[in-house]
Amino acid sequence: MTGPLTPTEHGRQDSPPPRRIRRHRVAFFKLLRQINANCFDALLAIPAPQFKLVMDAVVWATKHTMRDIGDLGLTICVELIDNVVAAGPQTSNGFFQAYFLALLQDMFFVLTDADHKSGFKSTALVLARLFKLVEQGDIQVPLDPSATSNPAFVAEYTANLLKSAFPHLQAAQITAFVSALREQYGDFNKFRITLRDFLSASLPPSLPLPPCMCESSSLLTLSLPAVALREFQGEEATEVFQEEREEEAQRKRDEEQARAAAVPGLCASVFSSLCLGTRIPPLTRSFVGQ
Repeated sequence: MTGPLTPTEHGRQDSPPPRRIRRHRVAFFKLLRQINANCFDALLAIPAPQFKLVMDAVVWATKHTMRDIGDLGLTICVELIDNVVAAGPQTSNGFFQAYFLALLQDMFFVLTDADHKSGFKSTALVLARLFKLVEQGDIQVPLDPSATSNPAFVAEYTANLLKSAFPHLQAAQITAFVSALREQYGDFNKFRITLRDFLSASLPPSLPLPPCMCESSSLLTLSLPAVALREFQGEEATEVFQEEREEEAQRKRDEEQARAAAVPGLCASVFSSLCLGTRIPPLTRSFVGQ
């Protein structure tokens, strides 16, 4: 089985830290998020070596195997990119020249690393933002001295990343996947599904397909081969379907509330029972039908 993409120099936490240290880490990244949200100008004012330490910390968090820290890191990454873009070309051009390619590589590493069980939506959002910046020409300086066109260079760079990590894929298949990302960055749902299919198309035959795998998707267009792009290690790759499961659970809750609202007095009865801590008897078919 082919391993995940090689990360950049930023390290990653491979073993769970003690609970006390974990709480400190979560608090640290919450603080960093607030600094980014409320003191971004001050963050930009610090010297470049210290700013790089901040970026190293954010990227380290995105690679963390503990869900709360990983999700915080990805959220900070999205918000930091938005703040950099909002600061204008004078700030964003230098930032993306220094960090764009590293962020791109690290996000693909997180997506293809079997140890990461969450954060798919946020990682896809970061990638969509990165492709959008390039395709729309928001980065006005070359990302590489040899690059004559940033969109073409990033497409080639991404394809080379995937080819080196997954040599069993054909060049045409990787090219089709990268082209789909370039076209779909403006429609996040399509972009997310394309990434999801690329990661989960090759579930071993012995594992049951999740329900959302049966929907129409870009997989039919990409025609990816039946080869695993994640080291599933005998487990079903359901974390990339977390959003669909949450949406389905919310849909069921909404339907239950709608049914309850259709019965006069039921919602008030439920509220009163919850306040009093009493158990609500199950509804009978005859009562519901009245």
